[in-house]
Amino acid sequence: MLDSGIGCRPYFTPIHLQPFYREMFGYKPGDFPVTERIASSTISLLFHNNLCDEEIDYVVEKVREGIEKFGGEGGNIFSLDKKSPWKY
Repeated sequence: MLDSGIGCRPYFTPIHLQPFYREMFGYKPGDFPVTERIASSTISLLFHNNLCDEEIDYVVEKVREGIEKFGGEGGNIFSLDKKSPWKY
């Protein structure tokens, strides 16, 4: 996405892996595997309210290309197959 000029970043870092919670409660990677799996497979797309239709279409195209290249059965990111982070 970044190579295509589209700003993105991980959607969230699991709260139990934030420094305060790790230090205060001793949480570590693996304590909440579902949360960690979902966090590692989601992104946040940067956006603003002045995107034109062509820019939106470009972002959608690049997201679809990424899904096809890196995962998702038939480009369907919402499938509940065995590989999906949404099945737990």
